[in-house]
Amino acid sequence: MRAHLPLLVDAILSSSIERIDFRKHPQLGPDLGLVLGRALIFPECRLTDLFLFNTSLGDVGASYLANALKSNATMTKLNLCDNGITALGAKHLSEMLLQNKTLKVLEYALFPFACVSSTA
Repeated sequence: MRAHLPLLVDAILSSSIERIDFRKHPQLGPDLGLVLGRALIFPECRLTDLFLFNTSLGDVGASYLANALKSNATMTKLNLCDNGITALGAKHLSEMLLQNKTLKVLEYALFPFACVSSTA
């Protein structure tokens, strides 16, 4: 599945996909954040919901997503629970929230036993 990630950008931009659910695919890792980030920066991207629970994004993947979401105008819900995101990744996400005006729900966990939901 990881080899097909680059094709995901084209698929997202050439369709009206609004929701992606990659629940429990830990093999994807930070590359998933990079690839989705590449799609999220384009105005053609129609994604509104990303459910990335347990995809092993880590701080690097969270950073890729946070950078892309700073200027994204469609994303409203993002689930990053159980991704090994530490305070460093949370810092990137909080900086993104200062600029992003459309994200309403961000779910993430700093600790493996807790999922925090923040509504803007």
